[in-house]
Amino acid sequence: MDDSDSDNNKMMYDPETDKNVYNECFPQTTKKFYDMKRPENSSLTEIMEQTSITLKTMSKEINEINDQNRNLQDENNKLKEDCDNLYREKLSIERNFSRAKDYYESKIKDLELNDQIK
Repeated sequence: MDDSDSDNNKMMYDPETDKNVYNECFPQTTKKFYDMKRPENSSLTEIMEQTSITLKTMSKEINEINDQNRNLQDENNKLKEDCDNLYREKLSIERNFSRAKDYYESKIKDLELNDQIK
């Protein structure tokens, strides 16, 4: 775990609630579920239903985050492939340039030798 990961899970003061809370990776989601308070006089069934709704909502958000992550990974793989292709093309161009340079330097030397002979 690097320093940035540990920073994401440190306690911090939340002025809205006047409490210390964990600074988590997904504060928008955390705050949303933190704000859901357990009703004082609720029955176990109501609490279970509310918990079920909360878990379904959290699951949906996690699935959306996973979908975004998959899309970003796909995009990253395409960018890596593009980068690899560009690198191979660069090497090919450098080789072709070097061959052309050697060819023309050789031609120039031949012309200079022919000029000296005449």
